[in-house]
Amino acid sequence: MKTQRNMKTRRWLFSRIVVSLLVGIIGALGWSGTSAQTPTVVSSLQIPTKGTVIEPDGTVLSISGYVTVDSTMVTDATLKYPPAVVLTFDFSNVMASDATTGTGVFKTGGDHDIKIRPLQASDTIPITCPYFLTKSGVLSADTWLVTTTLNFDISTGKLASGSATVGSNPYLVSTSIL
Repeated sequence: MKTQRNMKTRRWLFSRIVVSLLVGIIGALGWSGTSAQTPTVVSSLQIPTKGTVIEPDGTVLSISGYVTVDSTMVTDATLKYPPAVVLTFDFSNVMASDATTGTGVFKTGGDHDIKIRPLQASDTIPITCPYFLTKSGVLSADTWLVTTTLNFDISTGKLASGSATVGSNPYLVSTSIL
């Protein structure tokens, strides 16, 4: 009997400690004021995109269209860390066709990519982007490499200009089943 009463006491003490910790954590979050990072500047840019990709079977694809880039500059409220940018890339307006015959339409399927980078005057960002032959569907998917160069106005944090080129994906590892 002595053991059971002792176990109940410990259980009650444990629950008081857990409740106290939870109240302390919630209180600290409420009193902390502003978050450590706050978005400050939002900008958007449509970048013309061109390039050539060679398919595994030797077909040459001609790529054109534009990439929409949304940029949000984020600053640290404590000024402990330098500003950064959150970049969202929208490839839905980039398409390709066979360069020799002009047939076949390849598209990205509305692919989006997000990158977080330090804010700097110019930044080159390689991004692999999936694409597929429209009539064959996503089971014919492959990837190409989109290399974007973005220029920022450091004083305002806004996206000023950019360029994008598309090429064959050098990171692609071909696999074959024997």
